[in-house]
Amino acid sequence: IGPSLPCGFCAAPGKPECAVHVKKKGPMMHVETNCPMVSAFQYKPADQGSKSTPCCKVPVVCKLCFPDVPRAGTSQPTQWRYNMPEHLSLAHSEYASPLNPRGTRLPHEVWVSMEVSEAEELALGIPKASIPVV
Repeated sequence: IGPSLPCGFCAAPGKPECAVHVKKKGPMMHVETNCPMVSAFQYKPADQGSKSTPCCKVPVVCKLCFPDVPRAGTSQPTQWRYNMPEHLSLAHSEYASPLNPRGTRLPHEVWVSMEVSEAEELALGIPKASIPVV
């Protein structure tokens, strides 16, 4: 992906102003960041992708870092979905992940939050032979 844990908006690695939090307000997820390149997007459609925009690059809460359900109106720090393998290798090296195949099996909820589907990878132009079998 490039430099360590790049911002999903500006691609800069590790800038404090690019930290992303999500806050659930009713059925909606709101993204909070001070990244200068932030662009408005709706979380649910971005998480699902579409034919014209197959990328499902969204911020996700690491349930290993924050296992409890937040109180209403509370924001939680996130990692970009595509950064989760690197986050796991840096912050939770005891768990198996795409960058660390050995280790304790990831909780299902964590795996699902970071999973990139084969359909998404194919739609993004990744050759089928390059997509790892999981």
